Amino acid sequence: MAPEMANPEPTRAPANTLGSLISVIMIKSLFSSPVESMDSPMNGIDFSRALTTTSNGTLEYPKDSEVKTTMMKSARSIGGIMFLLRLDIRISTCLLRIRDKSLSASDAYLDGISIHLLNNPNIKVYDSTMPVIMIIGDGMADLPLKELGGKTPLQFAETKNMASLTSKGRCGLLEHDAANAPDSEVAITSILGYPELSDALSRGPLEALGSGIELDDKSLAFRCNFALADNNLKILKDRVDVEEVDLREFFEDLSLYCSEKLGVEAIIRRNRRFKAVMALKGDNLSQKVLAPPPSIEETATRVKPLEENVDAKSTSMMINSIIKESHNILMRLKGNSGLSCPANILIPWGVGRRLRPEHFKSRYGLKAACIAGSPLAKGIGIMLGMTVPKVDGATGYADTDTDAKAEATLEMCRGNDYVLLHVGGPDEASHDGDPASKVKIISKLDDMLGRILTELKLEDNLIILLADHTTSTTLRKHTVHPTPIVIAGMHVIPDEVRKYDEQSVANGSLRRIPMKKVMSTITEEIIK
Repeated sequence: MAPEMANPEPTRAPANTLGSLISVIMIKSLFSSPVESMDSPMNGIDFSRALTTTSNGTLEYPKDSEVKTTMMKSARSIGGIMFLLRLDIRISTCLLRIRDKSLSASDAYLDGISIHLLNNPNIKVYDSTMPVIMIIGDGMADLPLKELGGKTPLQFAETKNMASLTSKGRCGLLEHDAANAPDSEVAITSILGYPELSDALSRGPLEALGSGIELDDKSLAFRCNFALADNNLKILKDRVDVEEVDLREFFEDLSLYCSEKLGVEAIIRRNRRFKAVMALKGDNLSQKVLAPPPSIEETATRVKPLEENVDAKSTSMMINSIIKESHNILMRLKGNSGLSCPANILIPWGVGRRLRPEHFKSRYGLKAACIAGSPLAKGIGIMLGMTVPKVDGATGYADTDTDAKAEATLEMCRGNDYVLLHVGGPDEASHDGDPASKVKIISKLDDMLGRILTELKLEDNLIILLADHTTSTTLRKHTVHPTPIVIAGMHVIPDEVRKYDEQSVANGSLRRIPMKKVMSTITEEIIK
């Protein structure tokens, strides 16, 4: 609850300070849903009584304003963001300016309320959804490549729309707090303001959710790689593309083995190229096992218990058994039915259970949507309670349909306050060691951004463009290097940076930002 506030004398703003400008006074949360749908003490209040025009030409709010008191109490009780949209001037004596300096951005919130100044012709009430759009180019940052003349893919690609956005925004570099290079799920959730999840996140449950598998609290979920192993199950190749192979009989046989021999239900779904997901449902399954991703020259069956108890030991033995049986089934199908498959083993890793953190809307007041092709990104959106529509042609790879993703983003801007747009292709291209594909997907991302900028008025929206981590195309892995970010739109005052890449943005006014502070940086930019 907000502290009890004394009723001050009427605060007056000279009407002539507005001059001939058509200004907007709006209390409109970027992080909200319509107020009518909320159990809020603001419902039923006549906000048109908040300000009046006096005979001597000043604007004032009443001394005993029920409206002011109720709105300020509501601001504290609901949680989220309150800000005043100013198009032409700063009106420093507005009714709802935050007086209590102890109110942080996460404590003060007003939802979709316009103050109607009925008696003043110089005030125009503007009611519009003004979504925040965050575009994440997964692994888009890189190190200089000799194949590109010593430039990074961002520096080499044609990115005129990124440059245009940069010229209108504030720039800087994102840094991850940990000493090691972050996985995508850790980086993305940190950027979204959930750094506390970092140690608990597992790839398996997120990709399973993003692949349409329902997970209860007992389920164990895994990301799986199709791989190639020798007769001793030593890994020869850790990623083998099986996208063109009909594997229905394999999945049926492996699920049957899990049911009849191991006493668990196995749900297995294939994804693009070498990827699959698996969920195990049954009693006494433990997530306290070490199930690492496949590594060349390592044995495939190296799952180990992390605790010395019966459940952890039996679960690790079960997973190793599934790995061995996957090899047996694929070899049998190759021999008996002539299956042409370059892989001969399926290796589960990234084990974990579904997390149920506070939803994004509850934490920020944001009604949010997630546009993605990657099962991982879609799973993060589902975990955080976002709307995650199916986008035809969104693949999570360099061949993704960025036009379709742009259209889906624009559609989700209607009715949502925040849209997360994830493009996974840059990261996949780097893991493949393919500079040309990375340049291509960055150029496609730039065209996608251009389409969005054509349809939306930047001054009425806030757009954030960033890379969640650096992925080295030479090393084919994530690195600790900082990544570029730009925040543009609304009343953001641009800095002097004119190009979006790893080096240029280092001179921006945002300087260096920890990933976990991206959301607070955005909200501070809005309300300052």
